[in-house]
Amino acid sequence: MFWDASQTVSSHVRWFIVDDSTPFLPFPHCFSREIWDMVHWFNDQAGEDAGSPQPWANGHAPGPFRPRPLDGSPPCGPPEWFLDGAPSDAPALSWQNGMPVCCKHAAIEASGCSCSKGYKPSGLIPVTCGGCTLAPATWLLSVAGIANAGCGNCPAADALDLPLVYIPAGMPDNAGEISNGCYWQSALLPAVCSARPFGGVQVFWELQFSYVDFNWHLYLRAGLTQLAHYSLSVAAFHCTSGNTFTGPTWIAGTCSGGAFADIAPG
Repeated sequence: MFWDASQTVSSHVRWFIVDDSTPFLPFPHCFSREIWDMVHWFNDQAGEDAGSPQPWANGHAPGPFRPRPLDGSPPCGPPEWFLDGAPSDAPALSWQNGMPVCCKHAAIEASGCSCSKGYKPSGLIPVTCGGCTLAPATWLLSVAGIANAGCGNCPAADALDLPLVYIPAGMPDNAGEISNGCYWQSALLPAVCSARPFGGVQVFWELQFSYVDFNWHLYLRAGLTQLAHYSLSVAAFHCTSGNTFTGPTWIAGTCSGGAFADIAPG
């Protein structure tokens, strides 16, 4: 979904079934799902991204959301944002206890909604991931020395304090893969390896805890392809402080380097 008219602010959206008693938004908007809502307020700038991944979902809510009119709060933002898109410099949603909360912005506050958090998620959130009951809402990733080894533009994947933001269980990541409640991902970075089958796909970093091998994994991904893979055992992983991943495995003929990848609480 594109949230601004210039299509620079976007995120994945998961639609789910709500009770019949759930109130409607009290004004028109362009953020609907076209295959379900054939007559809607179309906007060719902000709104649905027809080219984004569309994974199947069973309609269950990803969390205990409560409609804002029922909890006494107004919609998060002025009505014109819902129809024309938010400003491109508007802060992204922040998260509290794994749930999105309204963000701080002068126009939002004027509409009656204020926020308890800033631009990006911060602090600790409850999780159930490999012995961790608390973990940062945002990890900051630093990795350097990534070089071309058959592909081009590999150094674009270097990172310095790059935010890896928590993805709640049931929500999709940048590739459309559904989080198990132990995923943190970066924003999309420039594409690498344009000559390969997955070339032209923007890459991103992702931290995961796996319930298959019960280890922590850090990936550089191009869609569903794992260009680089680091691993750290549960015993070696620090839930609320810094960690260092070493010895990445790269797909042959792509990139190399990045011997050390550090994550620290954001």
